[in-house]
Amino acid sequence: MSLKLKPWQQLALGLAISLIFVYLLYREIDLEAWRQSLRDADYRYLAPVLAVMVFGWYLRGLRWRILLSPLITISPWRCFSIVSVAALINVLVPARAGEVWRAHRLGRDLGLSRSTAFGTIIVERLLDGLVVAFLGLIVLLTVTTSGVIAVLVGLSALGFATAALALGVLAHSSRLRRRLAAVSIRLLPRRHRAFVEEKLSLLLVGLQTVRSRSSLALAAAVTVMINVFDAVAFYLVGEAFGFDVALHNYLLIVVVANLATAVPVSIAGVGPVEFFVVRGLRLMGVGSSAAAAYAAVVHGLITVVILTLGVAFAWRMGLNVRSIFKRPAAEAGTPESAGATGQT
Repeated sequence: MSLKLKPWQQLALGLAISLIFVYLLYREIDLEAWRQSLRDADYRYLAPVLAVMVFGWYLRGLRWRILLSPLITISPWRCFSIVSVAALINVLVPARAGEVWRAHRLGRDLGLSRSTAFGTIIVERLLDGLVVAFLGLIVLLTVTTSGVIAVLVGLSALGFATAALALGVLAHSSRLRRRLAAVSIRLLPRRHRAFVEEKLSLLLVGLQTVRSRSSLALAAAVTVMINVFDAVAFYLVGEAFGFDVALHNYLLIVVVANLATAVPVSIAGVGPVEFFVVRGLRLMGVGSSAAAAYAAVVHGLITVVILTLGVAFAWRMGLNVRSIFKRPAAEAGTPESAGATGQT
């Protein structure tokens, strides 16, 4: 029996999860105090916040370019544009379909196998999660811990560390890769084995970017920079609300916001992001109602930046709405488009 959900089922599940987290959050706050916090905020801070957030997305494009460098030559700006459109798709289409589109677009534009491109995206996601989780552990040492936050950060660090270790072993052991591929292929119907074997070998090429220590170290450093700039943006929003929270403590807020969307089950992260951001701010002495207002503004700004960059770059690429969103919805779950084999 297949566990694959239809698009409407994914949407319904995401909506249900978002509503559950919104209910859990807003049952604890005073709505009038929440509205008053929004009215009292100094929105002159928004311009620098948006500028910092945009630069953070440029750094994300730069990180992907670094991970791709052992395989192909591509400009940071081109990676920035592709990553931005993919982020737009991730907001609007369930199950991180934007990552599939990202691999497809890179393969179409530069002739790299889509499976290989998808392998670099897997490395990027694992690296991002690992760095974020361990930054969270470091910041937790400086604040009074909360059960919910500590569990989220601790389990995330353990999960990403385990996955990264497995990937590292797999990338450095050709014998293990062959055995794993052979076992996986034997489980498939005979008529599909040759096709899957080819795609799996190409995927492993992308995963082997972890063997380039210089690229991996540089990508990790850029990931730290991304989180620092995000913390600066979050800090500026906190200043707009008049919070007395140190800059380095906002790094924990960035961490919990990112980890809340690590598993893409809610609609655009709505609900989980606000829930965990409020939990993090309460550790810093911020009241629930003011923290909830802050979370709504931060998430709104993040969404505005993603939508603006995504639409702008899609327009520059000559893409229309149907061509962007129809393909990822149809292809979610596979890094290859229909009919594509090997090099594109």
